[in-house]
Amino acid sequence: MKLSKKITIYFLFFATAFSLSAIAQTNETAVVDRGTYYQRGEVNHAVLHVLKLMDAGDYANLSSQTSRIATKDMSEEASQSVLKGIRAAFGTYKDRVEERIGFSSKMLTGETGKFYAVVFKSEFASMVVEEKVIMSLEDGQWKLAGYFLQPYRTK
Repeated sequence: MKLSKKITIYFLFFATAFSLSAIAQTNETAVVDRGTYYQRGEVNHAVLHVLKLMDAGDYANLSSQTSRIATKDMSEEASQSVLKGIRAAFGTYKDRVEERIGFSSKMLTGETGKFYAVVFKSEFASMVVEEKVIMSLEDGQWKLAGYFLQPYRTK
């Protein structure tokens, strides 16, 4: 299928550009704590806000919701362009179901702090994918630290 080759290129470029490819390949043991109901609710509000901006194609307003980790190796314009390309390859967002979540104090890339990973089974117009959102707590606010998509595999 021609689309899958294009999508793979976007995956590789985006993961490398955001310099968070190691957390994209996180195994289940790397996410260490599910957190409390209140903690999950607080960060899920930020996650859903970020995803709502992406689903609407509002990448300009996403920049204020993006962490320093995610932008340290790439300009704002470049990251917005990459996100647009990735999301365009999948078409319109249809549905999303949370599958796994967890808090961690360290990413596999060596960054330390407060991090939250949530994995969704997400349906887009062209395919069903595993959508991973990584958030980082900066200055008291949860911000986007990484965003990854890959074809969904039944477990």
